[in-house]
Amino acid sequence: EALLPEVRRFASSCPKTFAEDDLFASPVADDAWAEIQRRSEHMAEIMRCVGCDRCKLWGTMQTQGLAVALRVLFESPRADSPAPPQLTRQEAVVLVHTLERLSTSLQYLREFREMH
Repeated sequence: EALLPEVRRFASSCPKTFAEDDLFASPVADDAWAEIQRRSEHMAEIMRCVGCDRCKLWGTMQTQGLAVALRVLFESPRADSPAPPQLTRQEAVVLVHTLERLSTSLQYLREFREMH
């Protein structure tokens, strides 16, 4: 429960690269949200077909983490409550894991750019 406000503060500190508020307030908001959910489910289906168990585990965790992050950041426009979405323990774990992996990747990229 304490993690979600931190994630929201982190999201608000990042620069806006596209106007997601406009996207989800537009007449096509329901279609856009359904497309995001469909693509997340499709990524999960692809991960189930991976042969290597280790790759399947890490890929599934990251896929689920991205889906949870999208749900937290871009809640369904049909949400009747202003309360933040409730995360299960598994969702919280994969979200933190995915944020760590993305952060580490960005750090490696920064270090690589400094070398060259």
